[in-house]
Amino acid sequence: APRTAAFLETAAFVFAIAAANVGIRMAFAGGATLLQPITFVEAASHCTLWLAASLAAAARVQHGARAVREAFARGGAVAALAGLLVTGVLWLAGVWQAAPEGAWFGRASFAFLIPSLLLWAHWLFWRQRKTAKRARVAFGAAAASLAVFLSLELTAIAALPTWAKVLGVALLAALALGGNFVPGVTASGERLRLREKSPSPTAPQAAR
Repeated sequence: APRTAAFLETAAFVFAIAAANVGIRMAFAGGATLLQPITFVEAASHCTLWLAASLAAAARVQHGARAVREAFARGGAVAALAGLLVTGVLWLAGVWQAAPEGAWFGRASFAFLIPSLLLWAHWLFWRQRKTAKRARVAFGAAAASLAVFLSLELTAIAALPTWAKVLGVALLAALALGGNFVPGVTASGERLRLREKSPSPTAPQAAR
């Protein structure tokens, strides 16, 4: 019975995520899935769906087949983060095709804003669960994606001088990075500390 339940729950998760991915594809392509190419924002939206599925599985991990839900919670988050990293690299390489003229998803910055919302939700969830490692990873990813979104929006303002854009982007990057060292990122309240180099075994002998 436990194996059957695990199999059925795995199948339900897979089919639900696949159906949702198809729905996203249909929405972005306007029904013409074979004619409209996948855009940067759409790819990020698929990754955001995996983040949502991961969060849903984690929230209900105590119910049903626990091992299956824990696997989907971990696997979904890892796949989403890896997917976001790959889509970002492909965007920098200029691989993604442009969205149709006038489409709301023509702004590349939305590809960072949309997943950022789910990443902040992950951070709040894992912080409340007192899972420090996951909370810190979610916070770092959320802060980075939000900083990139704001940076792209800032640099798109034609009225701003170049020095103001550079200063603004540098400030956003510093805030995103420095936020990881602020106490309270995790429920424990401990600061993120850089590892100190352990003393060499020969050091005490040399000091004698």
